[in-house]
Order: sequence, then C-alpha cells, then structure tokens
Amino acid sequence: MDRRSYLRAAASFGALPLWQWTALQEESKNSLKVLVTGAHPDDPETGCGGLIALLSKAGHDVTVGYLTRGEAGIEGTSHEEAARIRTAEAETASYLLGFKPHFLGQIDGSAGINAEAYETFYSFISGQSPDLLLTHWPMDSHRDHRICSILTYDAWLRMSEKPALYYYEVMSGIQTHNFNPTDYVDITTVVELKHQACFAHKSQFIEKSYPNDHGRMEVFRGMEGGFAYAEDAPLDMRMDNSSGITAAEVLNTYSFADLARILKQYGEERFARPIARAIVKERDREPFSNSARLVELLRSTLPAASQRTGGHPAKRTFQALRIEVNDELGVLERALPAAIDALAVGGRIVVESYHSLEDRITKRTLAEYTTSKLPPDLPVTASKHQPPLRLLTRGAEQASVAEVDENSRSASVRLRAAQRVTEGKAA
Repeated sequence: MDRRSYLRAAASFGALPLWQWTALQEESKNSLKVLVTGAHPDDPETGCGGLIALLSKAGHDVTVGYLTRGEAGIEGTSHEEAARIRTAEAETASYLLGFKPHFLGQIDGSAGINAEAYETFYSFISGQSPDLLLTHWPMDSHRDHRICSILTYDAWLRMSEKPALYYYEVMSGIQTHNFNPTDYVDITTVVELKHQACFAHKSQFIEKSYPNDHGRMEVFRGMEGGFAYAEDAPLDMRMDNSSGITAAEVLNTYSFADLARILKQYGEERFARPIARAIVKERDREPFSNSARLVELLRSTLPAASQRTGGHPAKRTFQALRIEVNDELGVLERALPAAIDALAVGGRIVVESYHSLEDRITKRTLAEYTTSKLPPDLPVTASKHQPPLRLLTRGAEQASVAEVDENSRSASVRLRAAQRVTEGKAA
C-alpha cells in the first residue's frame, strides 16, 4: 500500500469523502501506531488535531511528541511556571483527542539542532516504531517549528523501516509558506472535539485567533477557494481573495465568445463552444455560485464517450477558470524575464510547468535568452553579443516512473533549466 493510501485507510473512520476506501478498509483493521511531533503544546492540536481525533476514535494508537513545553509562551511568566501551565493544557488536550503526550526536553525560544538533539529524536521516534509520522511543514517562519521538522526528518531518514511521513501546517499560511496540501481529510464528525482541545490551551488565547489563523486549515484549500470539483464549494478560485474577479463572476458575466475562448485557450477543451453555450443558458435561469452545479452541467453537456478517458470531466474547465481569474499565464510571462535578469553569472533558473500552456511559455522564454540574434555565419562573435543563458536540459525533463509512483502529481511536470553565462539581456 502506498503512503497516501495508508493514511486514508487509517483515517477511514467517518473521513475522506474524496476517496473510496472500502477496498482498503480490511488492511487497517489492526491498530496502527501514529506519531505526531510538534514544537510547542498546541501546535499538533491546531495543525492536525482533527486527524488525531479521527485516528484515535478509529482505535489507532496515537502519540504526540512535543519538542518543548512552551516555556517562553506566556508573557510575564517565568519559564518554570509557563512550562507547568502549558504542560497541563497539553495533557487536557491529549485526554480530549485521545493521544499520549511526550515532552522531549528542549526549551522554548532556545531550541537547537546538535548531535544530542538528533539522537534524542531518533531514539524517541525509532522507539515508537510508528506506521504514520506527521510533523511541521519545514518552510515555516517559526524557528522552533523548523527545528522540530528537521529533527523528525533526520530520524525518519535513519530508520531502516520508514513510516509514511506527512507534514501539517499551522496558522494557515501566516507562518507556513508554500504549503500545498496533497490529501484532504474530512473532520466534520470531530471538529467540535478538535476545537475543545485547541481551546484547552487557554494561555495562548487561541479562541481569539482561531477563526482566521487556524480555522481556515479545517477546509481543504482547493475546496475553500472553489478550485476542487470533487466537493461542492463557492466558485471563487482567486489565489488572493481580497481582490480581483471570481470564477462565479466570469461564468455569470462573460459573453459566449469570451467563455468559449478561455475554455479553448486556457483549458484546451475540445468542447469549448457547447460548454460555453450551456453556461450562458443555465446562468439565465440562475447565476452560478457553487462548484457542484457547474460540475453537473459539464457532466450533462460533454459526450459520454469523452468522459470515459482523460480524467474528471470538469478538469479542463476548472483549469481555464483558474488561469483566467488569476492571470496565471500573464504572471508567468512577466516573472520569467524578471527572474532571468536577476540572475548573476553562474546562477541557474529551474522551471517546473504543470501543464502544456506553462511549458510553452517557459520554452519560448528560455529560447529567447539562449539564442543569438546575430547571423550564424559570423566568424567571431563578441562576448557581449552572446546569449545570456545556456540550456542545462535537452528539451523538457519528466519525472521517473519511481517518482510518479511515489507522487502521482509529478506525472504532469515538465522541467526546464538554464544557466547564466553572460551579463545583459537577450541579444
């Protein structure tokens, strides 16, 4: 069983509406050992407390290891008193969520990475022999979160029998950067229990920050923004929901011609015109607001034969709307030259494209910067007229079979790279 299936089977207690887990349920009848590591009391609870509750309620053995006791986490209180308060709060949360707490001896605010810390984490994690291991996303602005993640990952690397490793975020992007969830777990049945465990950390005043800083993590980001077609959600799709036009506004206001254009150009949809015609007809009856209605329209509009292959019938339409709403291709066209111009000689640019439209822009831009505009038959070319980049890849490189097996999302990636060899812009 691959690691994502393992998580899904383990958490199948009232969870995962995006996945049909019946076939794997037999494999999760035995109790699994689950280990979660976090930097401070309240981090695992806010980051993945719902999953912890689901796993413990399903009969799995869950342990949480805290890097520190949160000694520096209560302003105006000594480390000793803060540690006592926050330890008691963590123990209350553990009772509510059904996990065993362990404290790993570092001090909040002065945690570090050294040989002793590596050994402490390795001994603890390997001694637990977990089937599932979760820790902080490593790209985090909080130093203790990064330390916890690095120590956990190092221990995982050293284990001869490696558990499935997952990362969670805290504070919904305020501290965690570039976090792109790969798995969604529906915690509806335990969300109130998670809230109780989080609010048990009264010293952190979580009830005030929870709605904006933590609560948004309870909704899968694809669903939250209306990006996902597997669940009903508002048709927004903006990366920055504070400005710009929404997907619903595109559907409800664009002309037939413009809808057909973006579906064909951005979604590479063969049936762009029939879909655009159906959207215009349906919005006259009632404006679009949620994704489920659009998905149903697409299912009824597309020929049955075309839905048997090529993935979800909504995939290309949702891609087109997302690109239009966020001007994704325009952003890429502006960002690539800026990134290249910022390179020092010897610096490299590596671009991963997730669909052919992005790859075409990348290919065209790199060609512009790696091709001389001077006549090819000149006997000598001054260095200042040489193209500024040299290609490092022959064409676009793709993921190996092994990588695709480990991460199915890598199947669509096309990677291109180049190195700066001269100063200046394209000749």
